[in-house]
Order: sequence, then C-alpha cells, then structure tokens
Amino acid sequence: MAEINLEFEKMKNICPSDIDIACYNSSSNFIVSGPTNSVNAFTSKLQNNGISVKKLFCGNIPFHSRYIVSAAIKCKKYLNRVLSQKKSRSSKWLTTSACECANVSLPLCTDYYMNYFLSPVTFTKAIHSVPKNAVMIEISSHSILQHIIKDSIRFTITSVALYTPNTENNNIETLLEVIGKLYIAGLQPQIANLYSTIQFPVSRGTPMISHLVR
Repeated sequence: MAEINLEFEKMKNICPSDIDIACYNSSSNFIVSGPTNSVNAFTSKLQNNGISVKKLFCGNIPFHSRYIVSAAIKCKKYLNRVLSQKKSRSSKWLTTSACECANVSLPLCTDYYMNYFLSPVTFTKAIHSVPKNAVMIEISSHSILQHIIKDSIRFTITSVALYTPNTENNNIETLLEVIGKLYIAGLQPQIANLYSTIQFPVSRGTPMISHLVR
C-alpha cells in the first residue's frame, strides 16, 4: 500500500487495473492497495515523474481491496463468534463507508466490519460531517490524517495523533505531548490514571516535602 498525492482525475487515469484505490483522503491524496510488485512498480514510476509518494507498511496485505475477499470469508466466521450480540451506535458515530450497513440507525454487526475490511475508505466525505471546533484523536500506526485535515477546509478542527513515527521523542514523551495538546484544546485528561494508586497513610520512610513549600 502507498499514499499518493495526486489529483483525482489524473489518479483515476493512470492507476493500473490491478491496483485499487483503497482510501479517498482528500481531492488530491489517496492510498492505493494491490499486489506488492505492482504497487512498487507504480510508485517508482510516479516518483520518477516527481509525484509525492509514501509507502505504507501493511505486511504485504492489500487491505480495502478485491484481493482479500477470501480472507474476509474466514474472518467473518471468527467475528460471528465474537460479535454474538449486536450493539447500537452513538449518534456521534461517523462512517467512512457508503454501504447500507453504514447507516448509524442500524446496529453494529459482522457485515459492518466486513464491509470496512473490503471497501474503500471515503474519509473525504466523512470529514464534512465533523462538527466545528471538534477534537479528533487519530489512533493509527502512520498518523497520515494529520496533514490531510490541516489541508482540508475544516480548519476549525483540532486534530492530534497518539503515535507519530520517525520522531526523536520516545513513545512516552509523544503520548504526554498529546495529552498536553488535548488539555490546551479544552479537554480534561485524567492524568492521575497514569500513576499507581497512592495508599494512605504513607509509609514512615516517605521523605518530608514541607521544606519545599514556600
């Protein structure tokens, strides 16, 4: 899979027949999915033509494409065991799929997740349903939505990613920075949950802090 920055019309015309557009992130940003050799050849050609391309680690699994239908059939059997009871969705639930099971009034079921497993992700449509001044938290291994949201017309949205690859900070520092950004955005993160529970009264060997208070 690979992220490509290219206008839709150009993308549609040059995309090979054995490669699917897996994610519609914006009018000029897409993710393609397909056989590894085909994707590598296509992205190399685009890079040689000066087009911005970013390869995504997916374990050579072409998610959101026609090539995983056989895997989806097996996966559905396991999901039926886990999702034995249907659950209702919140009114705030937004979907990036256009299928019938994406209707918020319908309960979550195996078909809902299977559709996401196989179908393209239409993030460019879902972003227009996000309320103004909303806070979005991206939970992913690539954090590719950050620059997409910033480049979209929804500039009133505060968006943070829990994980940012290729940074000098370690994961703990990155998480703490995100918590700080959420606090600045007006949320109230319960940071006390990050620490062990304090047992009172404290032990006799606990150092005094009275001399530190001025």
